[in-house]
Amino acid sequence: MSLAEIPRNENFELEEPHCAAILDSIQHPRDDEGVFDYSEAMVMQQGETRLFHGVARLCGVGVKYTYEQSRNITDPVPLGFVNGYGGVKSSYRDVRHHSALAGKSAFTLQPVRSMSLKNTIEMRHLVHPELLPSMAVWAVMKAISAEHGIEEYDLSGHSLGGFIATNVAEHKPENVRSLILVASAGLERHNLRTMAKRGPGFIRHGLIPSLPHLRKQLDTKSVIKQEANYMLRNPVRTIGEGFAAGRCNITRQVKHVGMMGIKTAALQFASDRLFLLDEVASQSASAVDIFSVFADPDAGHMAPILDPEAVVKAQLELLRDLHG
Repeated sequence: MSLAEIPRNENFELEEPHCAAILDSIQHPRDDEGVFDYSEAMVMQQGETRLFHGVARLCGVGVKYTYEQSRNITDPVPLGFVNGYGGVKSSYRDVRHHSALAGKSAFTLQPVRSMSLKNTIEMRHLVHPELLPSMAVWAVMKAISAEHGIEEYDLSGHSLGGFIATNVAEHKPENVRSLILVASAGLERHNLRTMAKRGPGFIRHGLIPSLPHLRKQLDTKSVIKQEANYMLRNPVRTIGEGFAAGRCNITRQVKHVGMMGIKTAALQFASDRLFLLDEVASQSASAVDIFSVFADPDAGHMAPILDPEAVVKAQLELLRDLHG
């Protein structure tokens, strides 16, 4: 199949004014606006890494992000971690940190929720809820590039984040070197009914057993506050993104991305109760350059949060294999 035979997803363009309030630009704010903080205290605490906190402007709101820079860089192309459904920035803090410790700078971002009612009910956002998060990732990439001179990125998308990262790669191929799909939505022919049946098993065998570990690992109050903001501040978007995670199919997009010269890989977990290994392998293994199964057979959908060091190590190994 040739590149011309796979039509580009034209649902959105990352820089067109799809917000009801015209999107004047996706840009990094000036340092004197006080929204980009070079946190020296955090730098000292991190030791081998350096933290930069910023806000990229998008559709009249701010996209909070953290760029963690390695002091001993082994790979100059940063890795962007794109959140799964319901995932907030602090939940992916440890994967970002372990990546930076391993010599690969990385960024995480906070999902955009604070939109006006007018923007929230804009039809394109309702029909294509992946639009705004994709634009947010691109806004953060541009912000970091402006500050640090970065020209290209590797993107890692977990769960719904795989859909988002694929959209960004498809529309900005000149800025994306690699795409890693980690237990990604859309790599098998699931639908809302399928996911409704799998949901209780995930909650019972995946989410609930992990809660004690999460309480030890994360700042519980901060995560609860961020999760409440995610779920309740914009329920229309929350429902829309949930539907997108349940019904999306990105196999054709992933093939398209590969034909545009971007290296692709998929990392699956053997005990994932949401996106089943056998189904994903049979339907999408041929769509990526490398299809890999995580070493721990008991790892499930939340492995990037529960075992961040091992999951980052697996992703960095995939990147080395992709680029020799």
